[in-house]
Amino acid sequence: MPVDQETHALRSPWKEFLSELDDMLTEPVELHCIGGFVLTLFYGLPRTTGDIDYYTAIPPNLDLDAMAGQGSALHGKHKVQGGGRSRASALWHRVRRLRMRVVHTGGK
Repeated sequence: MPVDQETHALRSPWKEFLSELDDMLTEPVELHCIGGFVLTLFYGLPRTTGDIDYYTAIPPNLDLDAMAGQGSALHGKHKVQGGGRSRASALWHRVRRLRMRVVHTGGK
């Protein structure tokens, strides 16, 4: 069962990583997320992944790999990364400019 955003705080290292990425953004960005990151955060499971897989970033011209991908300063500092490019089901977390949607492919 998904956890409620109000009762489930973003944990380290994701909290710091996403806050710093958010500070780097100059405009609102929306990520449609998939994979282990979704399980870790949306379902409250222990950290099982070191990256954020997404299949869509809006706006599409943003170079998230340079900002937060493998080899970036954020990756080096936090040892996690944004990377990777199903259906968006629910808004799950928003920092200031960075909005993330969870991709839910199972069930109804």
